[in-house]
Amino acid sequence: MKKLLVLLFVAAMCIPSYGDILVYKTTTKDTVFNLTAPGTMTKETEKGYLVLDVDLATQDINEAQQVTYSSTEQGAKIADVVFHNLTGPGYIVAEYFCGDKDATLYGKAKLTNVGLPANKLVAKTLSGSMLVSNAVLGSGTMIATLDTVRTKAANAAGTPLAAVVVVLQAIHDVPIVADTTLPEPNVMIFDVAPHATSESTIAMTAHTATDATGPVEYLFTNVTDGNKSSTWQENETFTNTGLTENKTYTYNVRAHDSAAPTRNTTAPSADVNATTDQAADTNAPLPNPMTFAVEPNALSDSRITMTATEANDIHGVEYYFTNVTRNDLNDVNHNGDHDAWQDSATFIDTGLTPNTNYKYNVKARDKSTNQNFTVASADANAVTAVDTTPPDPNPATFAVLPHATGPTSIAMTATPATDATGPVEYQFWRTTGTLAMVRDWDPCSYYNATGLTENSVYGYKVRARDVTAAHNMTEFSDANGKLAQTTKTIQTQINDANAARGSSYYPVMVPIVAGTYNESLDINEPNITLISVSGDANTIIVSAEPNQSAIEISGQGVTIDGFTIKQGTLAPAPRASDPLEHTIWVYANYSTIQNCTIIGAGGNQACIFIGGRRVGPAKVGGTPIWDYNVATGTKGHNILDNVFRYGTATAGSGEGWGIFAVKLTDDCVISGNTFIGDANDANAWNTNEGGPATGIVIHSATKGSGTYAVTIEDNTAQYLKCAFLTFYACYPYNDSVGYMYDGQPESSEVNGVLVTGNTVHDLGEDARHSGGVAIKFLGAKKSDAYDPNTADLRIGGANGVIIKNNDLHDNGCGVYIREPTSAIDSRYGCVLDANNITIDPNNSIYGNITDGADPGYGVYNGTIESNQDGGAVNIDAQYNWWGVATGPYYDPNNTSSTGNQVSDGVNYAHYRTTAP
Repeated sequence: MKKLLVLLFVAAMCIPSYGDILVYKTTTKDTVFNLTAPGTMTKETEKGYLVLDVDLATQDINEAQQVTYSSTEQGAKIADVVFHNLTGPGYIVAEYFCGDKDATLYGKAKLTNVGLPANKLVAKTLSGSMLVSNAVLGSGTMIATLDTVRTKAANAAGTPLAAVVVVLQAIHDVPIVADTTLPEPNVMIFDVAPHATSESTIAMTAHTATDATGPVEYLFTNVTDGNKSSTWQENETFTNTGLTENKTYTYNVRAHDSAAPTRNTTAPSADVNATTDQAADTNAPLPNPMTFAVEPNALSDSRITMTATEANDIHGVEYYFTNVTRNDLNDVNHNGDHDAWQDSATFIDTGLTPNTNYKYNVKARDKSTNQNFTVASADANAVTAVDTTPPDPNPATFAVLPHATGPTSIAMTATPATDATGPVEYQFWRTTGTLAMVRDWDPCSYYNATGLTENSVYGYKVRARDVTAAHNMTEFSDANGKLAQTTKTIQTQINDANAARGSSYYPVMVPIVAGTYNESLDINEPNITLISVSGDANTIIVSAEPNQSAIEISGQGVTIDGFTIKQGTLAPAPRASDPLEHTIWVYANYSTIQNCTIIGAGGNQACIFIGGRRVGPAKVGGTPIWDYNVATGTKGHNILDNVFRYGTATAGSGEGWGIFAVKLTDDCVISGNTFIGDANDANAWNTNEGGPATGIVIHSATKGSGTYAVTIEDNTAQYLKCAFLTFYACYPYNDSVGYMYDGQPESSEVNGVLVTGNTVHDLGEDARHSGGVAIKFLGAKKSDAYDPNTADLRIGGANGVIIKNNDLHDNGCGVYIREPTSAIDSRYGCVLDANNITIDPNNSIYGNITDGADPGYGVYNGTIESNQDGGAVNIDAQYNWWGVATGPYYDPNNTSSTGNQVSDGVNYAHYRTTAP
């Protein structure tokens, strides 16, 4: 009681003048508001108060209390309260019942919001059921003033409540807020997805939804049959009954709250399918046993057809045809489609032997769970016709005409023939000199004639036959044969092979015998494979002129396999139209270069260059220059299992590249290659130069439809001057007569690159590995006065660059992300979005020493330097091995470790404690 009196006193300090009823929005049923009036109350005039607790969101009167005062008692009693119209618009009556006493309170409502009609007043009991059907509490404010005179008169005429005067406090400017909050979850889900519980029932359980207004109801909708949907129900589980056996139904569920006047309804769940169970079926299809509607009969000398009587079953039927004869012979190599269940009642058996009797039967089964089988039909016979048809085409033709494959060999390929009886054989004849069969019947359509005379002409023809007992043969391809001349040059062999296949671009192989070939090859047609017969140590291609490519590839799908390929000597270009070249130049899609030793001549040239070129403008004081930033074929290149070296004749010339790609996209692979210099390079680079300065340079790479733009995996690099892999915002640019290639800045993007499984060690210019970096990311700035342009290297977000599972040790630096380059006119070249570089997991990064610093940098993040566009970013380098169990050295947070050092901006929080 003391606590209640305190509440009464506090409330009295903040309410308006008595004579009104004050109602606040609340959802707490036991909350008591304004239990007293100002201090002028007396026993004669003010004996009690009616206190209401109303939830304006749900429009429910949660609780009412009557507080009475007399000379002998003070207390609170629960009272039932109802609002409703009295004599017309604007009037309300509050009736309350307390113990064995009752009274009626009269009052008139004054509406201060025109949006609230006078006759739309709240009318609800404590339980929430409507007393007046059209009573709606809209938005607005209602003020009610007590008519104490009529109240006293009514009480005097009836049963007064101990002469208590009830004082109602006004509803003061309380906004009536409708509930618009949906139950949770807003988009409903199933805890237990719809599932069959019998042949006619499907059960499901919705996720339990919650709402501040109280109970939630669920509606389960049968999308397939709306008449089978549930009504709104409080139970989260629903079992749909009266369904059709073995039928799929689609369901969703939604929920709504108990808010009035309009309930808030969630979005429905995703549709979920369920199929009622299938009743047990023990009956086989009919007819049983099965029969033939059309008995087996021959279509040709190798084909027999038949049709089963159409069977019937409520669950559907499939058929099985048995070639009894073949089963008896255990013929497992036949081409027929029997030994398989099929929906069609017709079956054609193929690949049969001519003039042979075959026996068949057929059975059926239903598609029920039990798969009930019929008894097989009686056996029925059919005899194949006699085969008199030769293979097709007839006469035979050449897919690839005879063509020289070396100084003493000529190759050819017959057009693959077909025959209803199955395999086909080919026979080749020489038509020049004495007519002679040079290869007897064989299923291989390719033939390479060897042991021939150099620079001599030979003619060949071919025919085909089937493998039946009759051996039906085609006519010869040409009575006089097709002619070809042996030759020593590879280019002639390529040209002959291309001409031999006509306009079909049929894939052609050009095998090259051992020898040294001083040629500059141009492979400008697609689907040509140039392959060494005896391997790279014995088959050598050297460019015919100084500074020129040994091989130029402009045909799509070209393969170079098993050669030693040399760029030739390094000499000044005689004119601007003859730029310094690369050993192999590729400007078409889908090339493969594998199992080769590729040797550059030195200088800023590549063993393999992927990109186009065109004549560009002249620089100040220069002559016309070659521009290599040209759109060209960059898709699907495979550079596999090659060795990259450089010539050693010129000291200081080892500035070249193993592979330089201006643009790459769509699943290019650089794998299994070796980039190697001489061991002496580790101590004195300028005296040896046995390998490229940089193994791989990628100007830009953009992920297209493939998984990665390029995968660089399982390569080895050792004793290189600069780097194994460099991402660089420059491309080659031939300056003028006699000049090497200067870097031409152009902002570029690299995304979708996977670098994995590579081993890189002992890179750098001296014993301290100065300048040697395993993997570099470089922006660029031209250093000369007449070309101050800068270029940014951006790491794109489509997989970015992923570096994992590599072994990077004993270099100048493991991974180096260049700081902004020095500026001319305050312009910098930066590495942007470097946060898309991921250096994890399971790299071994240790022993890398930069410029004498000890312990040196395993990873250096140059974006932390000043003038970086966009500010510094963090590089993820977790779960790597840094050489010791305590992780990388980092000042100031990990100074006790002796692991390879990392710079600021490198996240190494998790690291391996053992080598991977």
